[in-house]
Amino acid sequence: MTVKVPTDHHHRPGVPLKSAKDRMDIISAYRELGSYRAAAEVCGTTHKTVKRVVDRFEAMISHQIVRNGPATTTPSPNWWQSASSDHTAGSPPNDCCR
Repeated sequence: MTVKVPTDHHHRPGVPLKSAKDRMDIISAYRELGSYRAAAEVCGTTHKTVKRVVDRFEAMISHQIVRNGPATTTPSPNWWQSASSDHTAGSPPNDCCR
């Protein structure tokens, strides 16, 4: 008995099969566990898929850093002064801490 199985999966090249949530879950699992295989087991996929997702994510991040420069993690000392100029210099705006 021969069974015919269609080979056309209706998938466009370049379109990810995993949803954005699935990809973020995979990246999170990989960061927590440190292993493609462990992350794959937790996420119910293969280690090859985990590697692909992580590699694409890291490439995207490195491209953004090169293009935009490294992100600053600490605001400038006077970051709040640019938002409003009707307060006394050296003090936060009156309504900021209520």
